[in-house]
Amino acid sequence: FASRRYATAMAHVGQAHTAFYDWAHSLESGLQEPRIGVAHAVALHKASGLFQRLAKKRISSVFQYGLIDDIKGHLDWLGLSYHGKWIDGGDALAPTDTPTEEISETGEILCPQGLLKVLLKFHRRYPHTDPAL
Repeated sequence: FASRRYATAMAHVGQAHTAFYDWAHSLESGLQEPRIGVAHAVALHKASGLFQRLAKKRISSVFQYGLIDDIKGHLDWLGLSYHGKWIDGGDALAPTDTPTEEISETGEILCPQGLLKVLLKFHRRYPHTDPAL
């Protein structure tokens, strides 16, 4: 039920973005060389078990790439807001799986290697979109 609501809400966000992008790039907008994009929250997700590994691809396709896939033809730039590494433990996302990992004030695992992995994944998936860091 909640996933249907999320999908509906994100479809509306995508439609609104596309309509605004098309208007901004039209002659009637009067805008000179508009640059329209989005800032998208991302994280490195790590699965802790077999079931979580099987579900990870579907979860990534919905939350990590879903909106961007829908609007990728209507982006002049793409901003990524990296929120560290999250461990999928089945019932919920946990901030850490080992006591040695450093945690930020917001409860996210500080993982610079994860940032590089996420940037490379987005670059491969959307090669013609200018990054905005």
